[in-house]
Amino acid sequence: MTLPKYGKKIPLVLIFIAIILFVGLNTKQTYMMFTTATLIFGAKGLNFNNIVKWYFWTGLFFCMTTIIGNQIGLIKGHDVYIDVLSSRLSFALSGKRLSFGYIWSTDFATHCFFILLAYWYIRKAGLTVKEMLLFVLGAIVILYYTDAKLGAGCILLLPIMTLLYRLTQNTKPKIYAVLIFSIPAFAVLAIVGTIMYQYSNFTWFFIDSVILAGRLRLGNEAIAMYGTPLWGQELRMYGAGTEGKYYNFIDSSFIQLIVIYGIVYIILIILAYTIITYKAYQQKNYVLILAVLMIGISGLIAQHFLQICMNPFLIALIAKCNVNKV
Repeated sequence: MTLPKYGKKIPLVLIFIAIILFVGLNTKQTYMMFTTATLIFGAKGLNFNNIVKWYFWTGLFFCMTTIIGNQIGLIKGHDVYIDVLSSRLSFALSGKRLSFGYIWSTDFATHCFFILLAYWYIRKAGLTVKEMLLFVLGAIVILYYTDAKLGAGCILLLPIMTLLYRLTQNTKPKIYAVLIFSIPAFAVLAIVGTIMYQYSNFTWFFIDSVILAGRLRLGNEAIAMYGTPLWGQELRMYGAGTEGKYYNFIDSSFIQLIVIYGIVYIILIILAYTIITYKAYQQKNYVLILAVLMIGISGLIAQHFLQICMNPFLIALIAKCNVNKV
C-alpha cells in the first residue's frame, strides 16, 4: 500500500528492505527485522507525532495491564534476590529486584522510560515543575523496586533535558549541530571502549564490575570469540534467567549491532539516525534531537535501543516530523 508513494525510489526502497531481511535471515531474527522494515518504510506520508501518540497510549495500556495482571497473579513475574556478596552497585533497598510481569526488571524500567520519553516528546519538552518532580519520584520508585539504574537514570534525564531545552531554544543552538552526530559518537565510544577493556587493569575492572555489571568484559569476549561479520550471524545469548547455561548476554545495543547484526546493518542504523537528527536540525525540531540523544545513552548499556516495540524513534526516518505539529 505504501510503496507507490515512493515513485521512482521504489527500487531503492526494495533494496534496503532486502538488505534488512537478509540480515534477519542470517541472525534468525526475521520477524523482528521484517517488522522494523515495515514500520519504517510504511510510515511514508504519516505524521510522526501522531505515531508517537499512538505509541504512548498503546505502551501505557500495555504497561498498566501487565502490572495489574502481575499483582493479581495472572502474569508471572521474574523477581530475583540481590546477592549481598555481589560486587554490583545496588540501590534497591527491598532486597530483591521486581519485574512487575515483564521478562526482566530492566525491561520494565526501560519500557517505562520510553513511554515517558514519548510523553516528553508529545509535550515538546514542555514539562511543568510538577511533572518534572513526578518524573524524579517515578525514577526513585523504579530504582527502589527494580534496581535498574539505567532505566531510572534515563527517566531522570527527561527533566534535565527539559531544562536544557528551555535554556537553548531562544538562543542560537550550536549545541544541536554537534548532537546531530550523537549516535555515531556513542557507537564509537561503545565499540572502542569494549575493545580496549583489560581484565587485568584495576580501573577497567572496577568500572566494569561495579558500575557496568560485567558488560565490558562480556562484550570484549563476544568480539574476540565471534568477530564482526559483514551481514550478521546467529548468536544464541543466555541471560541471568536461563538456568544451567553460560551467561553470555551482550547488553549494549551497539555491541549487539556489530557482533550479531553485522557491519552493514550498524552502518545503516548509524546513517539512519544521523539523517533523522540532521533533518530535525534543519526543521528546528530540537526536541527530536534530544530524544535521539537520550535513546543513544540508553543504547550504550541496554539492548532495547534496537527493539522497535520499545524504541519507535527510528520510524522518524521516513515519517513527517513537523515540529509545529508536535
